[in-house]
Amino acid sequence: MLASIEVAHHKGNDVLVQSINKVCSMYQDKEEIIVPQTVLMEVSFRGIHIIDKRRKDFFKCPAFDFFYSLQNISFCGAHPKQLRYFGFITKHPLLPRFACHVFLSNESTQPIVESIGRAFKRSYDEYMAFAHPTEDIYIE
Repeated sequence: MLASIEVAHHKGNDVLVQSINKVCSMYQDKEEIIVPQTVLMEVSFRGIHIIDKRRKDFFKCPAFDFFYSLQNISFCGAHPKQLRYFGFITKHPLLPRFACHVFLSNESTQPIVESIGRAFKRSYDEYMAFAHPTEDIYIE
């Protein structure tokens, strides 16, 4: 996990790319070498769960533990030219504010983007099955 920064708009590849570039420039401006935080990202049809992976002791609480509900995620994607960078945009649950969360991977982040897409599809399918159930009608 590189950083989370506030953005003006809730979706768009341009917003995502600008956010990734801004975070990368923050890392390049520093004189010392900064190592990104290693995290465990769990993607489900409920949302994205991010946990600090540097936890040494099993009984010690992680330094951070974030959960972003899918209903608060408005956009996600990988950088179009550098697929190692990935980000998603969330909206604040109460205020009209948005944030972009930027990540860096050793390999391509395309599988993460695809798994979030599948999570959105599954969540939508379950919502539609609950909100608009289909009924079998038999005509004699």
